[in-house]
Amino acid sequence: MKGIGIHQYGDIYQLREIEFVTPPVGDDEILIQIKASGVLESDWQFRAGKRLRDNLPLPIILGSSGAGIIKAIGKGVSQFKEGDKVFFQTTISTYGTYANETIVPSSDVCLMPHNLTFIESASLLESSIAAWQATVEGRVREGSYVLILGSQTNVGLMLIQILKAMGTVIGVLTEDAKQKDVIYINGDRLDPIHEQWRFDLLIDTIGHSSPIFSALRWLKPEAKVIKFAKSRFQGVDKECLYSINKGLEQIKQLVEKGDLAPVLAHVYPLNIEGIQKAHIKKQYGRCQGEIVVCHRD
Repeated sequence: MKGIGIHQYGDIYQLREIEFVTPPVGDDEILIQIKASGVLESDWQFRAGKRLRDNLPLPIILGSSGAGIIKAIGKGVSQFKEGDKVFFQTTISTYGTYANETIVPSSDVCLMPHNLTFIESASLLESSIAAWQATVEGRVREGSYVLILGSQTNVGLMLIQILKAMGTVIGVLTEDAKQKDVIYINGDRLDPIHEQWRFDLLIDTIGHSSPIFSALRWLKPEAKVIKFAKSRFQGVDKECLYSINKGLEQIKQLVEKGDLAPVLAHVYPLNIEGIQKAHIKKQYGRCQGEIVVCHRD
């Protein structure tokens, strides 16, 4: 396999072309021809040496989410076949997704939504899975009252779509020049006189410097609070965290029903220059929407 990664940690100029001999496909693994790869926070963080806890030996091909076509399956895999179009979110490993092909566990893979392209599918993964996990951890049901901080983050954009599909009452906390905070209920501004409104769940998608304390007065005494840190949970339970395959299936169904749509900001070619631009945007930019690198057919 050939891809883009690093031999040592550092800035974008450490990105190099890397080639490995493709290892044998394990019993429960899938070999995927990569068509597009999402560019995640963890990608530039690993490149910069900010994820040493992952303890992976260098060199490494970067990337951990993508979309493509199955080239081979392990003998223990029965739910997929060669030629299937799939998308996936997996853990960081030596064989990443900034590549022509990669090997991933079958449990991290799902058939692509039939109404999306490879690029659109690759853009969905990190934020939509994190948003879906928040609804699982928060035990959201139809009729739940959910208050969101950071509705315009990438996770927030996915979260609002998922919550609408679930039939919840959505509150968004924002700020204006005259009032410290303003609540919008399903898009309509809530008059301060109606402060009897109380929410079952608070989801903070920002995770830092957010007005979380001003939001607490809008919650029921027994309300739950879920706080993100760079698209990840603080204190999420293991059952929720590791149910990636179930999350992908739910995301696929929502997309195919028209209840969830990707928000794509930038697409770059899957080469060194394209990934350099993508990492700069992801690390320093404040773009609304996801970033994807792809092979040009």
